[in-house]
Amino acid sequence: MPIGWESIVLGVSQEEFIRSIREAIGNDRPLVELPSDREMARVVKAGGDVVDRFCAMAVDAKMRLYRVAGEAALVETIGKVLADIDAKSVLVTDEPLPRRDELVRAIRDDGRQIVDLREDDCAFTADAGITLARMGIAETGSIVIRSGSDTRRLASLAVPEHIAVLREGQIVPDLLDWAATLGSPMPANEVLITGPSRTADIELNLVMGVHGPKNVHVVLVAQGGPA
Repeated sequence: MPIGWESIVLGVSQEEFIRSIREAIGNDRPLVELPSDREMARVVKAGGDVVDRFCAMAVDAKMRLYRVAGEAALVETIGKVLADIDAKSVLVTDEPLPRRDELVRAIRDDGRQIVDLREDDCAFTADAGITLARMGIAETGSIVIRSGSDTRRLASLAVPEHIAVLREGQIVPDLLDWAATLGSPMPANEVLITGPSRTADIELNLVMGVHGPKNVHVVLVAQGGPA
């Protein structure tokens, strides 16, 4: 006689097991307060040049970095990136991207298709996705992407080419600073991206882009540059 799955879980019945999961999901515990003195655990000090550190770490993580003097150069830079990767269809999230309307017009003027965000498989059919990064972390060269009503999570995870827009003023020294901004309630999803997707087999043969974008492009907008 086959053993039921409820008997395998330490003798707990199916009803009890499901009830415990529901209770755990519904238990919204308060966030654990971080210690006030976190300097001993810091990797990157707040007083250093966090922008240069972020750029060096991002490039080391195999991201493609483009530094622009201000929002005025943003549209042109993204246009060049899309041309270099020969993107024919582009997903642009509804986030408050700098010069978003101008960017969408320029993409269409270049003969590229703007993918409809309402389509279920839009992120799987687009050649590139453009999102806004919530934060950059100098310690690891990571960018932070948060899910939300105007953000398609798959726009940064399912497309073969991901283009993220980040402002220099959004770069923090290390992971402690990022953790301190999470607040409550936390978002449904927040992803730290450190380079393109990497997959290795048992012989350590590295393949890029199997489970995510094969390239991550970060367009870094200088603080105080021309709008």
